[in-house]
Amino acid sequence: MFERVLPFVSPTIAVVLASERWHCEGSRSLRRQVFVAEQGVFANDDRDQHDQHALTIVALSVVAGMHDRVIGTVRIYEDAGRVWYGGRLAVAAEYRRYSRVGERLTVAAVSTARHHAAARFLATVQEANVAFFERQQFRLLAPLSLHGRAHALMEAELGSFPLAHALLPAHAVTSAA
Repeated sequence: MFERVLPFVSPTIAVVLASERWHCEGSRSLRRQVFVAEQGVFANDDRDQHDQHALTIVALSVVAGMHDRVIGTVRIYEDAGRVWYGGRLAVAAEYRRYSRVGERLTVAAVSTARHHAAARFLATVQEANVAFFERQQFRLLAPLSLHGRAHALMEAELGSFPLAHALLPAHAVTSAA
């Protein structure tokens, strides 16, 4: 008698550099939901020393031409010698199957690092996500164990990613998913 109501999934998504407080709060909340509540990778919080200097990129749902909420996030940071790292890629559950948010965040992350003259872009990814990153032009470098779970160190083929001039300001809307 009762029909299951599915959550609304906006067909339009903006990918921007986090520049407003609600972007950062939404990113932290989504990371907590994915890495603490859903996956149990961390007990209380996934933040670490890299968050202090990382750039946060967010995917925002767009409703009626307005940014609505954070539905995806990734952080990138430069280590030493123009080596950049990406990590903490998280996508809201209702957007995982339909909108290619993870792919768009990955492209934005590597392209932004290229804009900042990255010589290499590395990522530590959970073992279950290795195939996804291989489809995104990453190659496996080595297996790792992080936080008691199987991970892999992977490297992006930089030449396969566009050289971003810069991410759009938060008030600009990008194309539909």
